[in-house]
Amino acid sequence: METVRYSEGFKLRVINELENGRFSNQTEAKEFYGLGDGTVPRWRKTLRQERITQEGCASGTARGHRCTEEVKAENQGSREGISRRQDERGSC
Repeated sequence: METVRYSEGFKLRVINELENGRFSNQTEAKEFYGLGDGTVPRWRKTLRQERITQEGCASGTARGHRCTEEVKAENQGSREGISRRQDERGSC
């Protein structure tokens, strides 16, 4: 079986058509475009996760989890603070 790669634009078009009522369900969209059984649900899940991440990062949290950049910055600050305290105490 050959793997077909679809463009992000096509994926978004299918999902938008589904969400805007062109298709009454995922099966209709799948059959109209000749897609595999799990394709449309997978695309929807991926898009939903991307939206959550984008919205979450804009508001500071993504479903209760902080954005990766924020955590990295905090971790870097913690490491710098630990290094300063070690320097102040002197090395053993």
